[in-house]
Amino acid sequence: MNIGVAELIVLTTVLVPVALVLFALIGNRPRTARFFAVNELDPRPRDVEHVDAVLRLTRRSRVAGAVVGCVLGGVTASASLGIGGVVAGAGIGLLAGTMLGITIAQPRARAPLTTVRVASLAVRDASDYLPRRAHTYKLVSAVIVGGYAVIGMITAAAPLNSTIIAIFATGVATILSVPVGHVFQQRTVELRRPDVDAESVRVDDALRASALRGIHHATLGVLMCGLILVGYGAIATQSVTTVRVGSRVVLRVASETMFAVPEPFVVEHPRRYRIEWTEPGGADHTKIVRTGDEPLTLDSPSVGPLLGVGFWVTVVAFLGALVEWSRAAKAWRRPQTTPTGVEARV
Repeated sequence: MNIGVAELIVLTTVLVPVALVLFALIGNRPRTARFFAVNELDPRPRDVEHVDAVLRLTRRSRVAGAVVGCVLGGVTASASLGIGGVVAGAGIGLLAGTMLGITIAQPRARAPLTTVRVASLAVRDASDYLPRRAHTYKLVSAVIVGGYAVIGMITAAAPLNSTIIAIFATGVATILSVPVGHVFQQRTVELRRPDVDAESVRVDDALRASALRGIHHATLGVLMCGLILVGYGAIATQSVTTVRVGSRVVLRVASETMFAVPEPFVVEHPRRYRIEWTEPGGADHTKIVRTGDEPLTLDSPSVGPLLGVGFWVTVVAFLGALVEWSRAAKAWRRPQTTPTGVEARV
C-alpha cells in the first residue's frame, strides 16, 4: 500500500494525539510509595498518611475541575466559535479546571494548639519550587499568542467579522492565565502543616513543589489552547471567497461561508441581485447589489500565503496542550530539584 504525503499527514495528526492521550492517562494515578522514593524521603507513618491524603485529594480535585471545565468551555465555545473553537474552548476549560483543582486541594494549616511561637526563617517564593526558566517559558508562550494574534488580524484576507474577532479575543485572553497561575502558586507555596520538624518540612516542600509544577504545566497548557484559537482564527481569515460585479469586488467573506445561489429579483435595467449567505458562526446576511448590464460572479475560494502556517501552528499547539496536560497530571512523579525550606522554632 502506497502512502502519500496527504495520507501521512492525516495519520500523523490522528495517531499522535491519540498516543499522547493514552500516555497522559496511563500512570497518572498518584502512588505514595513512589512519591517518597523519587524524593528520597523517610516514609514515617504520619508523613505517609499525610502525603497519601493530599495526593488523593489533589487527584480528585484535578479530575473534577478538568471535567467541569471541559464541559463548560466546550458548551460556551459551541455557541459562537465553530468546531475549532469548541476544541480549544474545551481544552481551556479542562486545563483551567486542572489549575483550580490542584490549588484548592492543598490543605491549609490550622494554627497549632500551643503557646510556643513559630517563625519561618525561609522566604518562600514560587519560583524556588519550579523548573529553571519556568517564568521564561510562560512569558515566551504569552508573547507568541499575543503576537501571532496581531499578525493573524493584520494579514487577514477575509473580513474580521464578530465571530473571528471573538476567536482572536478569546485566544489572547488566555494570557491572563499567567497572573492567575502565579496567584494560585503563591497561595500554595505559603501552606504548611503546624509541625515544623525537619523531616516534615522536607515532605511538605516536596508536596509543595509537586503542586506548583502541576499548576505551571496547566498554565502552559492554557496558553497552548489560546494558540489553537489564534491559529484557527488565522486559518479562517486566510481563505476568502469574493463576489464580483464585472471586475469590481462587492463582497468578501470567509470561504467557510454558505451561499444561496444569487438570483436577480429585478431583471430590467438596472438589474438587481439579492445575495444571501451564512457565516461560519451561524449569522445570516442579505445584500442587495445593482449590477447594471455587468455579470455577477461568485469566485472560487482563494488562499492566502499564511494558511499553511496557521494549520501547523494549530497542530503544534494542540499537541503541546496534550503534553502539558500530561505533565500537569504527573507532576507528583518528578523529584523536587530545589533546596528544602528552613524552618525553626523561636
